[in-house]
Amino acid sequence: LWQGTIKCDPTDNKTTWDWATFKGAEWTKHGELVEEAKQYFPSMYHRPPRNPATKLNSGYKATEYCLYFYGLGPALFKSLLPAKYWLHYCKLARAARILVQRRINKEQMVEAFSLLVQFVEDYENLYYQRKVNRMHFGRPCLHTLLHTAQEIYRAGPGAYSTQFTLEGTIRLVTGEIRQHSSPFANVSQITVHLSQMNAIQAMYPQFIQGNAPQHRNMGSILVGIMYS
Repeated sequence: LWQGTIKCDPTDNKTTWDWATFKGAEWTKHGELVEEAKQYFPSMYHRPPRNPATKLNSGYKATEYCLYFYGLGPALFKSLLPAKYWLHYCKLARAARILVQRRINKEQMVEAFSLLVQFVEDYENLYYQRKVNRMHFGRPCLHTLLHTAQEIYRAGPGAYSTQFTLEGTIRLVTGEIRQHSSPFANVSQITVHLSQMNAIQAMYPQFIQGNAPQHRNMGSILVGIMYS
């Protein structure tokens, strides 16, 4: 939508799309700002977002999209989008940041739900404006947003159910495989063992592992909260 590349119905006119501002010199400059921001990301971010003006359709990773859209977006989109569209986008960004926290209280859940409802309603009014020739602007994911906050009550914070968490778990489990002749049976036993260990550590915190002193590079200084 913001690039103006979505299909335009013959009865519609792209000149009326005042939200399509991600193009031309401003879009190029925006991409350079994103590229320059890479140097300020901590090393824990293994894939800082690259220049979206040149790399967005060239293997842009999911982690890059998240950091770019929800992390840098609120600051960098302000100079590109008209005010009403930027404010509308910020409602989604704020709600998303709440939903992927590790801990979410009731007040935050109510706030996220309210923001998402406002976002979906405003999307209808701002973008496809209830016009039949813009009906294809209404993607199924918009309806999903209305249920996302409520699902947190059932499934827990989004930080524990995202695809990133799942893929990280798969990587950890498959890395423990020692019987390559029967990998699936081996994985099953590994997950059972990990579940048992997690249950024991939850009931008896004194058995939690990983409290050994961590290696620090020469000359580094501890600054607290496991950072040096």
